[in-house]
Amino acid sequence: MDEFVFGESHPLPDFLKIDIEGGEVNALNGAKKLLTQVRPKLLVATHGKKESSFVLHLLEQNKYEYEILNPDAIKGDTEILAFPRKEKE
Repeated sequence: MDEFVFGESHPLPDFLKIDIEGGEVNALNGAKKLLTQVRPKLLVATHGKKESSFVLHLLEQNKYEYEILNPDAIKGDTEILAFPRKEKE
């Protein structure tokens, strides 16, 4: 994602919806600059408990707050709404 957004001079997104059937972790790993510099809001669909765990860890590392919209989902397929954590003044 970083290469697409920064390499091609596309407008900087303020919201990203990511639902790519198991590729969410790779997509977020490819958006490190976007997550640290642009800090868009995110809606991430994950597929499986292991992937959900990786995504939550990555969000925490990048100082995002999140809410799991469907915590009781079957098979761990969840939707995670994430916002950049506000820095304390």
